[in-house]
Amino acid sequence: MQQNKMMPMLDDCSNDPDKLYDVAEEIIYRSFVKDRTICIVGIITDKVALVVNRMLDVFMMQDDEKPVYIKINSPGGDIMPSLAILSKIEQAKESGLEIVMEAEGLVGSGAFLIYIVGSVRYSLKHSRFMVHQPAMCDMNLNTSERLSRMSQDITDIWLRLREIIKKYTDITDVELDLITSTEFDKYYWPEEAILSGIVDEIV
Repeated sequence: MQQNKMMPMLDDCSNDPDKLYDVAEEIIYRSFVKDRTICIVGIITDKVALVVNRMLDVFMMQDDEKPVYIKINSPGGDIMPSLAILSKIEQAKESGLEIVMEAEGLVGSGAFLIYIVGSVRYSLKHSRFMVHQPAMCDMNLNTSERLSRMSQDITDIWLRLREIIKKYTDITDVELDLITSTEFDKYYWPEEAILSGIVDEIV
């Protein structure tokens, strides 16, 4: 059988470990695109958001009614890239795509926000979920005025995140107030997440 010359082959670079890794990564990526699967693994950054959102753009342009699967194992990351992915998922759902979420480890912070907007939300039985108030990350707050502005910005972001969380889960204002005042990082096992409207089914 004739090989597709456009698809890199692992045996083309068996003597070069770095090239082998790059080619393997490309083959996996193409396989995921074919299977309509996106993986969010590790810290969520601007680059991660760019890749995820471009893949969603591709799926939205395709004439295909099959679901898009998003597999998540991430502690979260920067809030704005996380919100960018969340917004694109909402757009994809509005276009008619079914977005199936699969929790495959830790789903925390920004990854938690992305996960809860799925059309259907599955979890492996030992995954874990974490929600918390956003934190200040700017280490150059050398004046009280800058500190005050940053504090207000964090408050504004948290108010928006609370509305998102309440829209897509059964987490209440009382629970969110506890996260703000005492718990900071609130963790859920899948069984607890089902009771809180975070997870639809454990698989």
